[in-house]
Amino acid sequence: MFLAFGGRRPDDVLRVQRAIVDSGMTVRRLIRNFNEYRGAGALGGTSHLYELVTTSLVRSLVSGRYDGALYTGERRGTAPSQRRSPGRKRARGRGSRR
Repeated sequence: MFLAFGGRRPDDVLRVQRAIVDSGMTVRRLIRNFNEYRGAGALGGTSHLYELVTTSLVRSLVSGRYDGALYTGERRGTAPSQRRSPGRKRARGRGSRR
């Protein structure tokens, strides 16, 4: 499983890493500054890519259906439209394949 997370504050990183462990997963590999985001310079503009693996203790931290925001932009009301105009290329993270 892969997780892109760009937290810069130690308390935010700790909260995410605790959730990873609490769900029965461990971090196999961390690639720093893997994703770059256009127009997000004030927020650091990058996120790290966590490669996660499950253990025999894997479990869901959410019971039932989750209808909440998945992306930061959805919580803030700044998420761009998921539709792309024809011919427009999507930004890709470093190391991605075409």
